[in-house]
Amino acid sequence: MELVFHDLKKNYGKKEVLKGIDFKVESGRPLAFLGRNGAGKSTTIKVMMGVISRDGGEITLDGTPFSAKNFKIGYLPEERGMYQKVNILEQLIYFAELKGYNPEVAKRSSMDLLERVGLADYAKKKLEVLSKGNQQKVQIAQSLLGDPEIIIMDEPFSGLDPINSDLLKDLILERAVKDKLMFFSSHQMGYVDEICTDLAILNEGVVVVNESIDKLKRELAGNNVFITPFESSVEDLKSALEARGFDASLREDKVVVDLTNRTQDELMSELAGLNIKIDSYGVLKPTLSDIFINYAR
Repeated sequence: MELVFHDLKKNYGKKEVLKGIDFKVESGRPLAFLGRNGAGKSTTIKVMMGVISRDGGEITLDGTPFSAKNFKIGYLPEERGMYQKVNILEQLIYFAELKGYNPEVAKRSSMDLLERVGLADYAKKKLEVLSKGNQQKVQIAQSLLGDPEIIIMDEPFSGLDPINSDLLKDLILERAVKDKLMFFSSHQMGYVDEICTDLAILNEGVVVVNESIDKLKRELAGNNVFITPFESSVEDLKSALEARGFDASLREDKVVVDLTNRTQDELMSELAGLNIKIDSYGVLKPTLSDIFINYAR
């Protein structure tokens, strides 16, 4: 399946939020849908879900006009909408039935997901008794009820500690199969980088890039290599290389060297002459955060 957004527009009064955006989501290739605060990510998702109307453009699935009501969609909105004073299992069953599942399937899917997120013992408790992180896990379970065909998650890792974030990541990766359409909007780039295959970045109402993450990393890597010294300080190594005409900079515990105007053989020769022990050396691969900063700043 291929979900295509073409020339999608949305205005709030005189303010253009979406200025004719174009991007696509392919089944089996989870999409990282990123942008700065206020870029229009949530608006795009709401238009797709039919929560708000669009002012122009179209959304198609395999060339046919897309309507959310014709598909089983797992949707985790940024604004949480579950009921604090209602039994957790009851409301999960209720949401599953709203999606068209019969009561038996709804209950089985709800209990399976509560088991997976470690909250089966709280099935008959009210949502308000849970911590913020555990409430988020219930919200996530709600979005995955009944094995939906399309999964949309807006800030799914909000409020989760690293252990629960890993749990969520594993749960999502199990569902990132070839017949599923999945996309994520989040500022927690590390986890999204591990889940997603493709990327679309929205900047000031326009999609500025829609490409495979691996391809973008290769393009952005350029001619940079990293060196991690053993025993010596990164500051000393950087200064020594700069004194020998190399373009060097620091990144965390690494010295980054731009070899655009020099060769690796020259660098290795200088390193040998400096008699500095090297812990690690390699081509510097940019992170998803690096790509985001490059396109969205």
